[in-house]
Amino acid sequence: GHCTHSFRGHKGIVLQVLFHPEPRRLQLFTSTDDSEVKIWDLKKRVLLKQLDGHFSAVPSLAISPCGGLLLSGGRDKVVHVWDLVTLKKTTTVPTHESLEGLVTLPCTAAFPGLPSSKKKSQESSGVNFVTVGSSGLIRIWSTETAKCVLEVSALEGLPTVEKNSDTEAAGLEASHQLKHLQLLPGATGVICSTGDARILVFGPAPAAPQTLALTKHLIGTSDDIIDVCFFSSRLGDSKLAVVSNSEQVRIHDTASMACETFLLGHTDTQFKAAMAGGETTVLATGSKDNSFRVWNAEHGTCLGVGEGHVAAVSAVAFANRPGSNFAVTGGADKLIKVWDLSKLAELEGTPASAGGTPVPLYTKAAVAAHDKDINALAVAPNDAVLCTASQDRTVKLWKLPELLPLATLKGHRRGVWCAAFSPTEQVVATGSGDSTIKLWGLAEGTCLRTFEGHTASVLKVAFITAGTQLVSCGADGLLKLWSVKTSECINTFDEHLDKVWGLAVSGGGARLATGGGDGRINLWEDCTAEEASAAEAATNEELLKAQALANAMHAQDWPAAVKLAFELKQIRRLQGVFQRLLESEPGRKPSGGATLQAVLGQLEEEQLPECLEYIREWNTNARSAPVAQGVLAGLLRAHPAEKLAALPGAQGILAAIQGYTQRHYTRIDQMVRSTFLLDYTLTGLQVLEELENELEEADEGPLP
Repeated sequence: GHCTHSFRGHKGIVLQVLFHPEPRRLQLFTSTDDSEVKIWDLKKRVLLKQLDGHFSAVPSLAISPCGGLLLSGGRDKVVHVWDLVTLKKTTTVPTHESLEGLVTLPCTAAFPGLPSSKKKSQESSGVNFVTVGSSGLIRIWSTETAKCVLEVSALEGLPTVEKNSDTEAAGLEASHQLKHLQLLPGATGVICSTGDARILVFGPAPAAPQTLALTKHLIGTSDDIIDVCFFSSRLGDSKLAVVSNSEQVRIHDTASMACETFLLGHTDTQFKAAMAGGETTVLATGSKDNSFRVWNAEHGTCLGVGEGHVAAVSAVAFANRPGSNFAVTGGADKLIKVWDLSKLAELEGTPASAGGTPVPLYTKAAVAAHDKDINALAVAPNDAVLCTASQDRTVKLWKLPELLPLATLKGHRRGVWCAAFSPTEQVVATGSGDSTIKLWGLAEGTCLRTFEGHTASVLKVAFITAGTQLVSCGADGLLKLWSVKTSECINTFDEHLDKVWGLAVSGGGARLATGGGDGRINLWEDCTAEEASAAEAATNEELLKAQALANAMHAQDWPAAVKLAFELKQIRRLQGVFQRLLESEPGRKPSGGATLQAVLGQLEEEQLPECLEYIREWNTNARSAPVAQGVLAGLLRAHPAEKLAALPGAQGILAAIQGYTQRHYTRIDQMVRSTFLLDYTLTGLQVLEELENELEEADEGPLP
């Protein structure tokens, strides 16, 4: 391609470029961040008109359906309507918000939510247009009345955040400010983007097609995934809570991986998430805003807020038993706190749990636990013991809920990133920055096993399959499966491009979820049973084919025998078939006969390169070389040489066959030359002369 036009004249950055939709009107419309709107003549390649009227950046332009009007929306909170015949402003519509997107509706468009009286059939009576901007609202306006005829909030269907501070208000604006706007095909709705790289699709509501509602929510980027957490047993693994490098907790549907809702409330980046056990859908998160929040993840509302840490809350954990209404937090302030959740237990399951003001949470116990940041917490299955992992390279055990010290586990050479209790044994596993996983006995407080295999920090570890296996992920981007009994790595999975921070387990290990610094969320299924079943089926099929091959060789059904041998892909077995075939030929010619030629002629196109590779392998050994030469001779008789030479990789294979064939001919020539010495020796001893005389006498026989 090449440049056909180049227009100069703008002083600022060009924000929008728009062609006139009618082919006969060769006009180009541009707008900039210095409030200029210009119309260019594409045929004469000159500036046709500069439209002055805005006092701020103009990021959106639109042409009316009939092509006679130009609409310009600016950040000065107005929309100007320009007549493209007179090139003058006809109407100004105040929108009371900084505009970022603007589209016009077709004159007869049955747009969802638009009153039927507002659907215009003629442009002369006004144009309906849609705007989006800083307020997070989708609005439909009429140029006839210069008023808004429909308003839909982009927050509709999403949870809202209480604006208790300027920081939270700024976070709300960044999350829900609408940036770009496009009309869906058929004018069935609109699609817009937000300031935090999300895409919102608005269309007819499923329950009420005449209304405009949020129908799809797409995530443009997830940034770093810090933690992931499956929902409780009641919802199974159909929902996944995702903590990314932002203030929001995203709830994804694991079937479609679509983001269904947000949990908004934190004012800074979050660190960890934990899901309560039992049949509840209570989620806890810790953040850099020094707070700890408890959510009703199903309804998307905040139930309670715990404030008291003086630094970031870097670790959270729930009690495992339904009757134990407490949670534990740890942070960069080296403190661990036990929080009373009895008030939330009263709210859970009641209408108040679906909305309302978050309840303040209070601590039951607190203690300065470590010398450096606390990275992870784990509560024992019986809720009696708490394990804390710290950057000070130690792991400590505490009695719950009093937080009385029980033991200090030392052995890691670097900071400890994660900890997990076994569901069946009195052991705890820890992962460290020294690239190792250690298994500790709770009774003695000693290291029982060390798992080595990661090449970087181990960031998350969990027990699966009733405590018989461990799964871990680390800064090397690997997910590893370990045997607790043998301390050996069973398998390694490499599907991430960066550190794997988050690991969630569902169904005792039947399903895993991982999230990492590459922004990816990977779901893993336990396919052990399927693989074992497939391996057993493959073994049975191989045994049946082997028996069929033996039957075909016994019946001297050589075409069937060769076909089965190729399917089994066993080179020695195929060699045996060809050897038996060559021996069964009339006259036992080394180069084979008509039967061999007929069998090789029935080979399929994709089997010919495979056959040449087998010949090359057989030809490297003196014992199997006769079979290789016989099959090669038969192959050359059954297929044209040009066809064989054109096969993929045939040139290299034939060169290798030629080299070893020359060696075999040299060896045979040396053997023939050696027989001449034997003849000379026997002749010198007159042994051959006596043998010839005896043979002549035997031929003449006794005289009659």
